[in-house]
Order: sequence, then structure tokens, then C-alpha cells
Amino acid sequence: MKKPKYKKLGRYYLPYYSLTSDKNWGYKTCLKGFCDPTCSQYSFRSKKRQEEWNKTRKNGFHTSYTPEQISNYKKEGALSGCIEGHNMYAL
Repeated sequence: MKKPKYKKLGRYYLPYYSLTSDKNWGYKTCLKGFCDPTCSQYSFRSKKRQEEWNKTRKNGFHTSYTPEQISNYKKEGALSGCIEGHNMYAL
């Protein structure tokens, strides 16, 4: 088994890739939700749903987040908060 390389993200060291498919799915989901400043990796089949999605995002964060939550995410190294209602402390 190959030992993964690590990169620093915020104050944590994360592997560049995961060793199992479940962790790999979770890792890609995390990158998609917290490392995409424009939340552009989410796409929808209908243009109406895409427009509704874009209305609920402001500066890369879901509009349900408070300014305090956004600053906490940024302190931890997140570039965005595309996922609604996520608790960053439950990771």
C-alpha cells in the first residue's frame, strides 16, 4: 500500500488522496463544498434550478450562514460554504 502525501489546509494536514473509496467520495465532496470560491462545480439539468441555487449563494457561502460562521470557516481554511446547514465542528 502506498503512503499518501499530505498538504496543509488551514491548521490541518490532509492527504492529497484517500486510501478507500468511501473516504475518497467524502474528500471530493468536502473539496466541492468548501474549496470552490464560486460554488460552480454544482450543476443542474434545468436552468431554473440553477438560478435558484445561485440566488442562495453570496460570495461563495450559503445565505443561511451568519457572518460569525463564515469567519470561523475562513479561519479553518475554507474558501467557500456551498453546502447548506453544515456543522463544521461535526467533521
